[in-house]
Amino acid sequence: MANSSSSNQKPLRPFKKRIKLIIFIWMIVRKLDFKIALLILGIICVTYSKAQNKSLISNCSFLPNVSENSRIICGKLEVPENHQKPNGRKIEIAYVIIKSENAESKEYPMIHFTGGPGGQSLRNIPGVLRNPILKTRDIIRFDQRGIGYSSPLPDLTSKVYGLLPLDITIEQERKSVRGFLNELNKTLKENNIEIETYNTFQNALDVGMLMDHLGYEKYNLRGGSYGTRIARVVADYFPEKINAAIYDSPAPHRENYLTTRLDDYNSALSKVIAQLKSSHPDLEKNYFKTLNELAENPIEASYNGKPFYLNPQDAIFFIRYQLYSNAAIRLVPAFIEAVLDKDMDTLNNMIAARAMSSSNYAMFLACENFDEYDDQVTTSVVDRKYNQLKLMPYQLPIFTSLYLESKDFLKSTAPPEMKEYKVSEVPSLIFVNYYDPVTPPENAAFFQSKMTKSHAFILDQAGHGGGNMACKRSIMDAFMSNPDDPLDTGCLKLYDR
Repeated sequence: MANSSSSNQKPLRPFKKRIKLIIFIWMIVRKLDFKIALLILGIICVTYSKAQNKSLISNCSFLPNVSENSRIICGKLEVPENHQKPNGRKIEIAYVIIKSENAESKEYPMIHFTGGPGGQSLRNIPGVLRNPILKTRDIIRFDQRGIGYSSPLPDLTSKVYGLLPLDITIEQERKSVRGFLNELNKTLKENNIEIETYNTFQNALDVGMLMDHLGYEKYNLRGGSYGTRIARVVADYFPEKINAAIYDSPAPHRENYLTTRLDDYNSALSKVIAQLKSSHPDLEKNYFKTLNELAENPIEASYNGKPFYLNPQDAIFFIRYQLYSNAAIRLVPAFIEAVLDKDMDTLNNMIAARAMSSSNYAMFLACENFDEYDDQVTTSVVDRKYNQLKLMPYQLPIFTSLYLESKDFLKSTAPPEMKEYKVSEVPSLIFVNYYDPVTPPENAAFFQSKMTKSHAFILDQAGHGGGNMACKRSIMDAFMSNPDDPLDTGCLKLYDR
């Protein structure tokens, strides 16, 4: 399914600096032969849009497996921890520019916004060098504040995920999480970290400073999952700097980050069960059988050479992450069958793929609690929500505990007006998968409702993002080069039922 919206109004283009430069050059060359003067002026007009980053001093020493070369520029930019206190404490934003294979390219670069919150962007720069987008334009990647190489926050991830292998109840998990958060708050206080500033809006202001620092005239934004939320705020804050924006698996601000996740899981799993009704008619029955058997007798699996006790809430956790895969239609029944058949090789492999996360959960918690926390969503409200959802007879670990135990983690949260998007005139392209378990198709419609020039495509695809990336990249590249032109989307498999 595809939707497009457009407006005859053109975004205001910031020509003032360019016009001043052109007038200055014209004053110099006007005494030359008229044709030569026009030629010089034309060259200046064409090449001015190319990056003004030749004077940047590259230092890649902070990145393992990345060596200095003519196509990679690395650096760290100092920004205020709190942009409302510009003279206060400073933190660093680490970035990498990967130059286009075409040294003469005049295309605007693409900034990549990683998901999470808490996901790292600079972990695999050698892998980025294979991105076909580099044939036409530069790619800019950066670690968001509090993550990776950008003044990282003390992390919670290993502690929180370390609870998964234990055969404990949600109540016991919550008690442990409460202790972890108390320790984290103490560490933050000792290091004078203003945790309330680690959020989407401060992230977006970091990007504004980064764009100024790098010196390109305009940028294309490309966000995935949570990265779309930052990109959407950047488009509101700095529309004059944006050529086009791409939102893959849009994740707008919503009322809270727990019950929406539960709704999305229940909806996505229901869709998968319906899709497999012919080939797996007993899938729903076997799903409940799996959970109930694990409640009676947890399975002792193995992870990193140690026991991993798989109980019903763990099963929901891992089934949810099978839904993240583009192969979810195959993987969901495979996981259920592996539990019922006690197929330990399959189970151990599936557990190993998701038993740990590379995201920084301190940043996840700081950002989500500022952006999407509602203190009216108490334990009793959450319990009622679980009772309303047919496919959630047991509670989702980690996220339930983090939400319910973090009421006092921040001193302040985002007011409603801060989370209201402006009507954007930035040309925008949206992709979302029909079976997505965390950013459902409704999110695309929400984003598009505040855009005057947009295309939205609902893909007949399982998983969270991904899919036919060769197809999507070709469409993205054409869109970034000519955002007002019609799109050739024949390679997309659209949902239209």
